[in-house]
Amino acid sequence: MEVVTKRGTSGLEYGTAPADRPLSPHSPGKLFIFPANGYVMGEEEEPITARLLVKGFVQGVGYRAYVKEQAYRFKLRGTVQNLPDGNVEIYCKAPSRKTFEDFKKNLSNDDNDVEEIEEHLEGSSGYGEGPSSWGGFNVLRDEFSSSEETLEYIALGGRRMLKKQDQLLDRQDQMLDRQDQTLGAIRDVSTKQDETNRSIKEMDGHLNDKFDWLADRYGEFGERMSNLETDMHDIKNDIREMKNAFVKLVDHFTKK
Repeated sequence: MEVVTKRGTSGLEYGTAPADRPLSPHSPGKLFIFPANGYVMGEEEEPITARLLVKGFVQGVGYRAYVKEQAYRFKLRGTVQNLPDGNVEIYCKAPSRKTFEDFKKNLSNDDNDVEEIEEHLEGSSGYGEGPSSWGGFNVLRDEFSSSEETLEYIALGGRRMLKKQDQLLDRQDQMLDRQDQTLGAIRDVSTKQDETNRSIKEMDGHLNDKFDWLADRYGEFGERMSNLETDMHDIKNDIREMKNAFVKLVDHFTKK
């Protein structure tokens, strides 16, 4: 029992799974089959065909060249063109939902001025009429400007160079901030060193004052001790002379 509800442009049929076929783990209750080989795909692997309408400052700034670059990156097929109202129209065919979402996410970043992206899937009222051929990914240009795509690539390169220049300036500012912080730290160390030198000088002054005070207080005592030592030396000499005289006196009486 399988009821086919839709056949996409890729030849993909999908509907309710029959009881004798395995279900996709990504989409219970559904399966997707290529009639050629019967390959069963999950919902995330379903090819997506859509029209995207990009609004913002997206013309004359290399945006179409950027879209083509992203399409090559994600292996999408389709077209991109400028519209008279200033918007950019993209028709794209992605191999899976995830690839489509990643591509659409990259269409808006810091390098451009995208304000809004409208999404119209194939079969919806806003899809319109897609390209007649899906070979590769092409930039649709005005017939009056044969060098328009080249100029867009130049504009895209210029924007990227300006972004890199801004990044370099930001890094330079960060380096200058770090340099200022380092100089500030050096000045702090120098200030602390000056404070330490002043403390040492003050300590030296206090020590000198203490030594002078000790010299004043105990200088007289030292002088007295020096005089006492001289007196003791004189007494010692007197005792020696008295001893010699006594010995001579004993010898004199002994001989008599």
